[in-house]
Amino acid sequence: SLIPIHCTIADPQLIQQVIADAEEIGGRNRKRKITLLLMDVDRATAEAQAEIKGFLDLPNFPIRTLATTTVAIQDVVSAGSFLGSLALKLSPLTIELAALRDRRQDVLPLAQGFLESHNSGRANQLAGFSSKVIELFAEFSWPENVNQLREVIDAAASNCSGSTITENDLPNTFVQSLSAMRIGKPQIESIDLVEYLAGIEKELIARAVRQAKGNKTQAAKQLNISRPKLLRRLQFFGLNEFLTDSKSDTSEGLIDPSAFEELSE
Repeated sequence: SLIPIHCTIADPQLIQQVIADAEEIGGRNRKRKITLLLMDVDRATAEAQAEIKGFLDLPNFPIRTLATTTVAIQDVVSAGSFLGSLALKLSPLTIELAALRDRRQDVLPLAQGFLESHNSGRANQLAGFSSKVIELFAEFSWPENVNQLREVIDAAASNCSGSTITENDLPNTFVQSLSAMRIGKPQIESIDLVEYLAGIEKELIARAVRQAKGNKTQAAKQLNISRPKLLRRLQFFGLNEFLTDSKSDTSEGLIDPSAFEELSE
């Protein structure tokens, strides 16, 4: 049997009572294996942590103990909010699960499972979720993982008056969290790198020729390219106004037509 303790709300008195009940159940039926599940133990108060450690320090403590955490236990120990000695007691074997946001394919099966648990023993049996709710569940990042999904399902199922949970049945906490997530989500702009770099090159070439007052030889030197290459790039970008001879180009002689041929540089 699995006996849970929700450590977010547990105080020393509650822990004492649950463990005493577990020991009594185990004592009445030796064949019945009792397991104490400390849920979200990283969120336990300092007093609750001390109470749990006191039981685990008892010689031959008869109850097998499992614990879940919302973050790595080493992180809360390093932050000074969790007893290192208790962390050692609880973590001889650690199983890390990927966050729910990293396994979106599990959201719907888990949601359906929680819904069926909610249906158990109830007259109003709910069949499932609308397509819009499924889309919202897939979009949401679930920062509190499976526990948050369970709470949303329980609340939505309680709000639902039909046979299928719709968008209107979702709790306000979920709707508000989804809205906040959308506002904070960065917009990723698509960039055509080739086009973007070509635009920069065109602008730099035009600027260099203007600064050189039409003198292509001088402009090419500013750009650290050959004059024939500059002429080819002017033609490529359609900067035809810079291809006509300027007074400063006259002293250089007429433009050699071979400048537009493919040259090895």
